[in-house]
Amino acid sequence: MDDTMKQDELLHDVRKTLNQISMNAELLKLVNSTGPENEEIQGIADNILKSVLDCSELLKAFNPKEEP
Repeated sequence: MDDTMKQDELLHDVRKTLNQISMNAELLKLVNSTGPENEEIQGIADNILKSVLDCSELLKAFNPKEEP
């Protein structure tokens, strides 16, 4: 396997993990929204989602030809 293929596979695996984190943060927000108001949990979930987006943007530097 050449370096480009290894890099593509690594990027795919990292994005998969970020997507899982993102989905769980969204689920946390959804579950929390149906119960008593808890702004702290909502804020934590928002921070997680922002961090996931920041990481996704950083990953684009490794593969600039990729479309958003």
